[in-house]
Amino acid sequence: MDAVCVFVKYNGQWDGTLRYVGGEMKGILVPENSTYVGLVELVRSVIGIRGPEKNIIMRYGVEPGLPLVRIQCDADACENV
Repeated sequence: MDAVCVFVKYNGQWDGTLRYVGGEMKGILVPENSTYVGLVELVRSVIGIRGPEKNIIMRYGVEPGLPLVRIQCDADACENV
């Protein structure tokens, strides 16, 4: 099974320039055929979040200066936020 290395930053905050500062970072291997639900569960497991009471918001930057892309489900992974 092929996997992609993804860096997860958490316990920090977004600043005014769309940079995520502070917190911690871990690298995880995400299977290429992973679904959104599978990705969320993997992230929850790796960073130690138990239960549904904590909301996870995942974003990534395509390139500096462009808006961040929010990952919300399998179908809209390219929607800008």
